[in-house]
Amino acid sequence: MSPKINDLQTGYAKTRLLLALWDLGGSQQKVAKGKLTKRIDSKGKNKADYQGILEDLEAQGAVTVTKKGSAISYTLTSQTGLDVLKAGLHSEDNLYKLVSM
Repeated sequence: MSPKINDLQTGYAKTRLLLALWDLGGSQQKVAKGKLTKRIDSKGKNKADYQGILEDLEAQGAVTVTKKGSAISYTLTSQTGLDVLKAGLHSEDNLYKLVSM
């Protein structure tokens, strides 16, 4: 797979993940890992494939990860997370994929 295609798929996956987190109320409350992975689970993608994307979003400051014992939850960091989501939604590369979901 070419780097450009891989970058496009990663951008789409980031947008999809942030959109699911936002839809589950992640901008106002913690969302359990199970709920989030259930929402973003798709054919051809393993749940582990999203781990690197979540780590990248956490490094960007778009997502906050909370670990309490073995429970993991995610929160959409208010402005930074919404800005990354907005940029992903406005990306022409993602537009067709998001509309055809």
